[in-house]
Amino acid sequence: HQKFVLALKLNGFKKFQDTPLKYLELQTGYYTRGYENAVLEDNERVLYFGIGINISDMFKSRSYKKIGTFLNYYQIPYTYLPLEHDFND
Repeated sequence: HQKFVLALKLNGFKKFQDTPLKYLELQTGYYTRGYENAVLEDNERVLYFGIGINISDMFKSRSYKKIGTFLNYYQIPYTYLPLEHDFND
């Protein structure tokens, strides 16, 4: 039940640092589901691209550095819009 995500945070570009777009990130990721069961029809292998909210930077900019650092490694559910492709479909 792990999801691997690579996020390109727009606040790393000078062009976006003084705009509200600095709180966005472009994501790509991969995850699997259903492989712990013996039923092979429920397996998923999903590659996705999405736009998310850079919540870790929002906390860090408001002096909540420990929470912001934790959120570099944990993604809060429903904070991104994915475009997904399931390889088992």
